Amino acid sequence: MKRKYILKIIIILLIVPLLFFIGCTKNNQNSINTVDKEKTPAAESKKIKVGVLLPYTGVFADLAENNERGMRIAFEEAAAENNNYQIVMIKEDTEATPNVGLQKAKKLVLSDKVDLIIGIVSSSVAYAVKDFVDQQKIPVIITVSEARELTREKGSPYIFRTFLAAGQADYPFGKYANENLGYKTAVIMGPDYAAGHEKADAFIQGFTEAGGQIVQEIYPPLGSSDYGPYLSQLKQADFVWTFLGGGNDAIKFVKQYEEYGIKAKMPLLFSGGGVDESILPSIGDAAIGIVSVSNYSALLDTPENKELVKATTNKYNIVPNQFLNAGYVAAKTALSAIDKLEGNIEEKDKFLKALKSVEFPAPQGLFRFHPESQNGIFDAYIRRVEKLSDGTLGNVVIDKIPNVTDRW
Repeated sequence: MKRKYILKIIIILLIVPLLFFIGCTKNNQNSINTVDKEKTPAAESKKIKVGVLLPYTGVFADLAENNERGMRIAFEEAAAENNNYQIVMIKEDTEATPNVGLQKAKKLVLSDKVDLIIGIVSSSVAYAVKDFVDQQKIPVIITVSEARELTREKGSPYIFRTFLAAGQADYPFGKYANENLGYKTAVIMGPDYAAGHEKADAFIQGFTEAGGQIVQEIYPPLGSSDYGPYLSQLKQADFVWTFLGGGNDAIKFVKQYEEYGIKAKMPLLFSGGGVDESILPSIGDAAIGIVSVSNYSALLDTPENKELVKATTNKYNIVPNQFLNAGYVAAKTALSAIDKLEGNIEEKDKFLKALKSVEFPAPQGLFRFHPESQNGIFDAYIRRVEKLSDGTLGNVVIDKIPNVTDRW
């Protein structure tokens, strides 16, 4: 009897805590589910995987970081407003190298099973992955790479570009340099790779068609550590045109251009990122007076740009730049198409159709695609670097060439 009594006590001592634990666990689980539903409805919503393919190492690393920042701002805005789906970003580093870029694209598609790829900066990487994404029928929104053939005769129904094609703004800028700025002769100096030559060719064509003359062309290697040997070769002309995709190349070039005393003799005209807001503080006063063309300036007076400036300042404590804006616009473009399908991005034909018809007020103005090329249509802003009232440098818009399309 004594043994049975002891057994009962042991059983009670074991069972009661177990029942109590189960009850508490059940109550806690219910509580967690309630909190999730009330505060984070996207946690149980449909997940859409977006592969982000950018060069996080190498010469374009800063550019990639800004590109991703723009995407994050757009996706976070959408998350705050939409509970039907959740964007999951899967990042891969292309290292700005074609074979690495292709390898990472394959990982995103075949292993991670992404629904969409956004990014690609290097034109060489873009050409390397083009056939693969076309074969796999994966929609791609290019944020920066300007490689022209991606949206021309050899384009793909799966490839869209929310940035300028190489030469898209440079051709009219060439005409503008002759007809509006009054320049008659030019030296061309650009990096020796696909985008550098494509942009130079477009500027040369516009400038010479308007009556200008090219007196010299120089193409240093991408990532040159010293531009002195090339600057010492410059012939005299009314100005020097150059394209440098931002980052250290542009910083070194602009500083050396002034140090060699050339700036006082020949003004600099830049295509795009060479005087981007992201590097103006590093260039300093050597950038003052440089005239450039781009589809964006942080000083644009649109409601959408004011909101982007506010969001960027609050989140990253910087002003937006053309590459941050490019990531933002690409993400907004994807979100617009996804919303039209209520998140059903897996319906590829419908998603591609929705992408083609996207139109919305972007920070730089109305954004839409050309129906044939699937390349963005933009206003080309003529900008001059000036010191602002707060002592910082900015790209002040001095003129605009409206509704510029790729000339193909």
